[in-house]
Amino acid sequence: ALGFVSGLGLATDRDALVEVDAGGRSSLTGVYAAGDCTPPGPQQIAVAAGAGATVADAINRDLVTLDS
Repeated sequence: ALGFVSGLGLATDRDALVEVDAGGRSSLTGVYAAGDCTPPGPQQIAVAAGAGATVADAINRDLVTLDS
């Protein structure tokens, strides 16, 4: 289990992985996740890095939207 998840109260799936949308947004506003802690779980490093880049883009877009 992921200790930080229980502390934040994030929604998880049946495997205790953090549920996220396509941009890596979790059930808690302002908390994003990517890589091994999200479904489908452990991936090759290139897949995890790609997910991280996708989440970084979503964070940037969300921050720009907040400033508008």
